[in-house]
Amino acid sequence: MLKEADKVHEYLKLGIPFDHLELNIDCSEYLNILFKESYLNLKSIMSDFDAFQFLMSHHKFKKRLLLEIIKENSYSLLLIVISYFLSWFFILFFSPNVISLVKDFGVSFDSILIYQYVVRSFLAIFHLFIILICFLFFLLQFKDLKTVLFIITNSKVTSLKTYVSYRFALMLLLFLEAGIKTQSLIQIMRTHGLGDLSKWVAYHIQESLDQGEDLRTSFKKSFIDKNLGHFISLGVIEQNLESALKKYLILAQFEMEYMIKNISRALKLLSFLIIIVLLSLFYLVLYYPLGIMEAL
Repeated sequence: MLKEADKVHEYLKLGIPFDHLELNIDCSEYLNILFKESYLNLKSIMSDFDAFQFLMSHHKFKKRLLLEIIKENSYSLLLIVISYFLSWFFILFFSPNVISLVKDFGVSFDSILIYQYVVRSFLAIFHLFIILICFLFFLLQFKDLKTVLFIITNSKVTSLKTYVSYRFALMLLLFLEAGIKTQSLIQIMRTHGLGDLSKWVAYHIQESLDQGEDLRTSFKKSFIDKNLGHFISLGVIEQNLESALKKYLILAQFEMEYMIKNISRALKLLSFLIIIVLLSLFYLVLYYPLGIMEAL
C-alpha cells in the first residue's frame, strides 16, 4: 500500500486534485487503510489532502533515515554476521577435528582451548547483545517506559535528542503548512501529534506557556535540541516560524547524517578487529596440523 501511496504523492505534486485520483475506493477509506490510527487522529482537524501530505511526509522522513542507517552500516553488519557463522563453524567442526588430530600425536593443544574460549566469549557477547536489543524493543512497546527511557538517556545520547527534536519540528512545520495557526500549534501537538514522545514534549512546552513563559523560553528545555530553541527564537523575531523550522530541519538532518557516519565508522572498526582476531586465532590453530605434517 505504501508503494501505491508514493505514486499518489507524485500525482499530487503534479497538481492533480486529491478527489480526482482513481483509487478504486473512497479517499477516506484509502487513508484509513493506509495509516489507520494516525489518520483517524488527524482527520478531525484537517482535510484528507492535508492529512495525506502530513502522513506521507512523516513516513518519508522515517524511511529516509532507516535507509541511511542501512546504507552506512550494511557492510559492517555483514562482516559481523559472517564472523558469527564462521565462529560457529570453527567451534563445531574445525577445532574439534584439529584437537582429535593432535591428540593422536600427543601434542599439547592448550592454545586451541584458549582459541575456543575466545570464540565462545564472542558468541556469548553477540547473543547477549541480541537479547538486550529484543528486550529494549519490548520495553518500547509501553508508552510510559518509552518516555522514561528517553528522559534517562536523552542528556547522554545526543543523537536521540536530535532525532526527537527533528521529528517534533517536522510535525510543527507540517501542521503550519496545513493551516494550523501558530497560537494553537502546541496545543494541537499535545492531542494530534504522532508518537508519544512528541506529545510528551508538547505537553511540557504547553505547561511552560501556561505559566506565562513566551514561545522562545518554552523551547529551552534540556530534552530539546538547543538548535531548535535557537531557530524558534529566530522565527518569532522574524515572524516567520515556517522558514525557521525549515532551516532547523536542514541543520538537524545534516547532524543526524554525521552521527550515523560516526557510528558507522566505529562499527566498521569493531567488525575489522573481530575479523582480525578470529583470523589470527584460526591460523594459530591451523599451525598445529601443519607442524605435525612437517615433522612427518
